[in-house]
Amino acid sequence: MKWEDKYRINSSNLGGGQGDCFIVIEIETGKQYFLKKLKKNSTERRLRFFRETTLFKSLNISGIPKIIDTNVNNFETNEELFYCAEFIKGKSLDKIAKPVEFKRAVNIFKQLLNILTEIHDKEIVHRDIKPENILIDDIGKLFLVDFGISVNLNDEQNITSIGQELGNRFIRLPEFSAGSTSKRDSRSDLTLACGIALYLFSGKYPRVLLNENGQFAHQTDEAIKTISKIKMPFIWNTIFDKAFQIDMAKRWSSAKEIIDLLNQMENIENTDKNQIEEQLKLHAKKIQSNNLDDLKNNLITINENIKREVQTILSSKAKGFRTENMGWVYNLGDIENKNQIRAYPIGKKEHVIINIRTAFLGEQVIGFTEINNNEIEVCRIRIGDKIEKTEMEQLKNKLSLNLLPELGKLL
Repeated sequence: MKWEDKYRINSSNLGGGQGDCFIVIEIETGKQYFLKKLKKNSTERRLRFFRETTLFKSLNISGIPKIIDTNVNNFETNEELFYCAEFIKGKSLDKIAKPVEFKRAVNIFKQLLNILTEIHDKEIVHRDIKPENILIDDIGKLFLVDFGISVNLNDEQNITSIGQELGNRFIRLPEFSAGSTSKRDSRSDLTLACGIALYLFSGKYPRVLLNENGQFAHQTDEAIKTISKIKMPFIWNTIFDKAFQIDMAKRWSSAKEIIDLLNQMENIENTDKNQIEEQLKLHAKKIQSNNLDDLKNNLITINENIKREVQTILSSKAKGFRTENMGWVYNLGDIENKNQIRAYPIGKKEHVIINIRTAFLGEQVIGFTEINNNEIEVCRIRIGDKIEKTEMEQLKNKLSLNLLPELGKLL
């Protein structure tokens, strides 16, 4: 069966990685559909297209367009393969103006998570969640499309080899890299979905989980400003903290976990502001109490690491300075650990004040240095983790870049 015998093209080529895509009109009925036909006719591509379509067709889920017509059962022949699906009248997420209004953004995020709950229950991982593959129709309903690189976890044959990289450029996940054996994991979908939430608020593609400055996707200066302006930034930071971990074992394990947290947020949205602040403080103290030993260790250890690096810089690169250590204070209520070092050029009273502060935020401990009233973040790790070698190098570089110019001003 040739698709040209039943359908007439009614659009330009909409593109696609695995196939050419068009809006078509069924000649007999005049109805509009979405048609995808295989672009390259190799045996591997034909088998992949067959699996995509068969999987797509098996999903009777609200929010996933239904396959209307296909000839993929003929994939072993030379016939040009295609499928026709419901045509969704609307826009892809990348074409919608950002930032998206808060309630609408939460609604879109929850719709996506609900779809992921259903497909993950069926042991299917999408693996290509990005704005271009999310459609919003005229009444605000979300549709997830393009199952071209999705995988059924019950299918033992894996077309994507270990040596291949999965090409989602919305966020390049480490488990999708060439050589990874973790390409078939639903937690990847959840991380990509949380990337969509950040994108709705910021309008920026996260691109990577961890950038060259050691910052997670939500920890860049621009992202921090964006999150600080939306409702319940504490909860959103909790969501992103867990979603953007490199170690998959530390990420969200189900969409339902995130949905439950969003529901909690909605339940307190209309509560008095003072009550909200009190609830957040209680929540923080509850987490703190549950992780008190790890918290104390992290706060003190990280603070001492920063202090030691400051002293190393002073002793190796500023030998004409004497230092005074002002001690530290651990305060359970403030959830902080503080240190202060003062550096005096020998023979002078003028000095540089270096405040070292480690603070508890969500499920992370953050290290700061304040040099002459200019505070910067120098490191951030999850409770119970250790500072990795690369993070220590980044910490040293940040300290040197900010401390040495201030010391030079006193010479």
